[in-house]
Amino acid sequence: MSWNKLTPPSGGVAVSPTTRLAFVALAGCAAMLGACGGGSSGAATHTIAPAAQSPVVPATLVGRYTTTLRPSDLPANPPPELKDGSSTWQLTVARSGGIDNGPAVTIANAKLGVLESSNFAARGDTLLLRHENCAAAGTRHFYDNRYRYAVSGGTLRLTTMSNDCTDRVAQTILTSRPWHRTR
Repeated sequence: MSWNKLTPPSGGVAVSPTTRLAFVALAGCAAMLGACGGGSSGAATHTIAPAAQSPVVPATLVGRYTTTLRPSDLPANPPPELKDGSSTWQLTVARSGGIDNGPAVTIANAKLGVLESSNFAARGDTLLLRHENCAAAGTRHFYDNRYRYAVSGGTLRLTTMSNDCTDRVAQTILTSRPWHRTR
């Protein structure tokens, strides 16, 4: 028997299994749409979920900073990200611009451009960089790494608390030298 030529015993209209599935799907959609709204006025009612609380970003941390790495800051056989560009780096800490427009920490090289941009959370004197990019051994991984930070005047200092990336590129850039606020 062919699926396309079904003849019902009653002599009615033949319906293929594919057509039946389409009718069932349409009926289900109609039922779901009919359940939307309510009341006799025909107006739809919507429940709005409470907005997620945005992370707290200390005002003293927000800004743009620069630093210049010295050859002595680099590992013995530095990866290209550390040796091919400029020794001058820029760090931008922003309340928005990250994933889902969350807070972001962006590391950029004066010659090569943006190295990475990670969402972050700050609590006390701890900065958690979420999904920090790590390209160790030629494969890309993402880690949540923690740094301690201190802001004094226009200077930001970062020290490593935990960092699982073995290439240590971001860690070297972030922690080797103090960062000086440019704006």
